[in-house]
Amino acid sequence: MTFYFFVEPYGWSVSSTYNQSVLYVTSLNVSQYLSPVMGDVIFPNSSANYLAVQFDPAWFYNYNYYTGAAGPWNAWVVDETFVHHGRVRYYSISFAPSPSPNLGPPWSGWDGVGTWSPYPWLPGPGDYVLVCVTYSPSTNSLYGFAEDLNYPWLVSSFSVNLNGYFSPPSSRTYAFGVGAGTGSTYAADWSIVYVWEGS
Repeated sequence: MTFYFFVEPYGWSVSSTYNQSVLYVTSLNVSQYLSPVMGDVIFPNSSANYLAVQFDPAWFYNYNYYTGAAGPWNAWVVDETFVHHGRVRYYSISFAPSPSPNLGPPWSGWDGVGTWSPYPWLPGPGDYVLVCVTYSPSTNSLYGFAEDLNYPWLVSSFSVNLNGYFSPPSSRTYAFGVGAGTGSTYAADWSIVYVWEGS
């Protein structure tokens, strides 16, 4: 499950005529190594950098293989540039921090961060999982919390400070998003039941 904060899509506004859709780049088509555990993530085109956070319980199977990994969260600062050379136009995308502060090269972003409690856990088929992600401008930090509502003692959380990679954005109109996907290797099949956005 992926969350997006402070997206400013090119050629798009908050209007029904835009059908709530934006252009995007898929993680399968970027040059940087984003995370060893992430599935395929889409990154919307944006005229300013933004934040993307992924809750990926597949880290349950992999965290022991990567020194520095401790939990099921990935986070990136995404920076896209629209490049226009004559009749050639394309988007250049990069991800920070790079290299990853906790995994090191060749990875980018905070990968496999956070904690599980009381032990590493994986949602079961049909489980409902509450996932909350918050950005705090006062600390310039991201915070996340997840709880398996079928087994409410299974929780996970993370926090990362963005200083040096992302500045608190000014007050204006942004797009925020949440997405769920179907995995392959681990046969994940996420569905979104309810979304709430507040301040």
